[in-house]
Amino acid sequence: MRKQPLPPKASSLSQSMRDIGYSLETAIADIIDNSITAYASRVEIWLDFNSDKPYLCITDNGCGMTHSELVDAMRHGSTSPEKKRTDNDLGRFGLGLKTASFSQCRQLTVVSRKKGHSSGAVWDLDTISEEDKWILGILDNDEIQELPYIETLENSDGTLVLWNKLDRLLSSGQESINQNIPYEKIRVVEKHLSLVFHRFLAGEIKHSKLSIFINGHQVEPFDPFCLKNKATQQLQKEIIRMDGHEILIQPYILPHHSKLSPAEHDFYQDRSEFVSNQGGYVYRNKRLMTWGTWFRLITKGEASKLARVRIDF
Repeated sequence: MRKQPLPPKASSLSQSMRDIGYSLETAIADIIDNSITAYASRVEIWLDFNSDKPYLCITDNGCGMTHSELVDAMRHGSTSPEKKRTDNDLGRFGLGLKTASFSQCRQLTVVSRKKGHSSGAVWDLDTISEEDKWILGILDNDEIQELPYIETLENSDGTLVLWNKLDRLLSSGQESINQNIPYEKIRVVEKHLSLVFHRFLAGEIKHSKLSIFINGHQVEPFDPFCLKNKATQQLQKEIIRMDGHEILIQPYILPHHSKLSPAEHDFYQDRSEFVSNQGGYVYRNKRLMTWGTWFRLITKGEASKLARVRIDF
């Protein structure tokens, strides 16, 4: 049998990867996963939808990357899913940075600073389509200095992720804003991040306290189990051991609305519909992965609307 290399067409595959199933909030959360893996304690999200070239920028103060590490991170499938990960590594297939970004934009720029040296690289889907090749742009220092919010990397290590050509955020793929639609999406983003990373934002994880800001506004954690309220019932937990690891299952019963203050009730009703969000809350390394489901074991109903089960992998 003769072997023949058969790489995928860059122009076709790059477009197909845009429709894997990300929303804006899940795409941003995937970028923040990388920040947590890089031991960042501060993530800032900046948006400018009013300029001639709207953009979304995410910066962190993590450990940063060297030039070779950055180029490898820009590679599709940069890490094998079979590779053993550290406890803070939330990655899986080495695709999140690219697929999450391309789901929202056509141009991805990443600049990282490590030990006083900055490196930058760009994926542009228009270039890939025109050339039908995986051509990665490498930025020189002058080009790096022209990027928005690059000053956040001047005095410390960290990484900047910049989305340009926001065709999925803007109306009809045009470089113009359809009134307040993008800002309404950002409100959804804030709610999503406050829930998905609530254990990091609350400082529950040792040495992993995380702060997230959106245009300077700090995202507050949203605890789906209402643990600060003394009326929350913590039921008997169960531990399942598998392949040398422990899976912790902890059930809770949320307080009846009569046990909540008016402010608490409004807060929880606004962010966590009691009936629709009942069920299991599955965490991987303390990061919320999926929630509000009974995994087809039972149907959702009024009688179980206050039941929540935390499952820790």
